[in-house]
Amino acid sequence: ESPLVGKEIRQGRADTRAFRKEQTAKVLSPVSGVVTSINPRLRTKGGLANDAPFSEGWIMRVHSDTLRDELKELMINTESSDFMDEEVERLYQLIEEVSGPLPADGGYLGNDIYGKIPQLGWERLTNIFLDT
Repeated sequence: ESPLVGKEIRQGRADTRAFRKEQTAKVLSPVSGVVTSINPRLRTKGGLANDAPFSEGWIMRVHSDTLRDELKELMINTESSDFMDEEVERLYQLIEEVSGPLPADGGYLGNDIYGKIPQLGWERLTNIFLDT
């Protein structure tokens, strides 16, 4: 659920919510600005945000007067890939806490981790990985 068109959002504030069946999660805004459009297709096909985030799955468009300054607060290049590597490792550790040791084959985590391992806990996952 994205903010309405015309609403002001703020970088680092939980202005958007993601849904998974009856579960919701707050999502922090990467930039500040005014919402200029929202993707109506996500209301009926929410999976597009996961399947095609850079084409049909966009969430909203935002006009930002402070984008240049706010980009300095975002991770880019190796900083973002290093961060993602650390987060994946943290997820592996959480999975092992609830499921026991994982095979040491360097396997792929796959999609819908919460759906496959609900004992991880929705609140726990969203608090840790969405920082909300």
